[in-house]
Amino acid sequence: MGIFTKDATKFCPVCGRQITGGLSTQRVADGEVCVMCWQAFREISQADMSAYTVSQVADIIEGKEMVQGGEIAGDGAFCPACGEPMQGNAKAIADSVICSRCERLERAMYFIDPETGEDELDDVRLKDVIEDYGMTRKRFAGALAKCGGAGAVAYVDEATEENGMTSILIGVAKGAFQSGDTVTFLTAQGQFGAQVVAAVPATGNDFETAYALNPAGSVIGTYDHGWLVVNGTDLPLVLEDVVYKN
Repeated sequence: MGIFTKDATKFCPVCGRQITGGLSTQRVADGEVCVMCWQAFREISQADMSAYTVSQVADIIEGKEMVQGGEIAGDGAFCPACGEPMQGNAKAIADSVICSRCERLERAMYFIDPETGEDELDDVRLKDVIEDYGMTRKRFAGALAKCGGAGAVAYVDEATEENGMTSILIGVAKGAFQSGDTVTFLTAQGQFGAQVVAAVPATGNDFETAYALNPAGSVIGTYDHGWLVVNGTDLPLVLEDVVYKN
């Protein structure tokens, strides 16, 4: 006859909740925390929680420590929005620091005032960046699903027609676009080819300012946003459309 014993009751070292079930914990650097604390951490950061200690996780959830990457501070940190290693210059926002790639993604929505130099991104909070990042990644995935085999792929965000040309705000999921490219727009009404007159990166200015400063354009690369300026004003573009080049 066997002897059966119950497992010792476990409690989350951060919040004190009782931990039940084999799948109800998440690993951290020096132990385990409950799923509720993992979810609370995820609302603040997308960084790898396993790199933090129990004490650090508790301080971050309680707001005693500001996440500045995959480490509490210092070199080699991970971006709290996308979880990738910090590369190049990091950008300080209202309550954290994000990597340069996430900053570029945000520049499609937030600008620098050309008159005062005031940067709208300074007032953006990390939870908004995380939400924007998630939405952008979904749109990247959707664009790649439609034409992932092409050399460069982007989703269409908006289009404006003026003076016989169309400027299209795009988010690049793969490759790069530049002036002189022959591109194809994939729409619900079919495919439309066009020649790119200029590719203007979204560097924190609205289109008119950016285009005036750089009318010839340059390159809009992977994870960047920018405007493709093409000849013609008869492209039936909507948000679900994509643009690609082989």
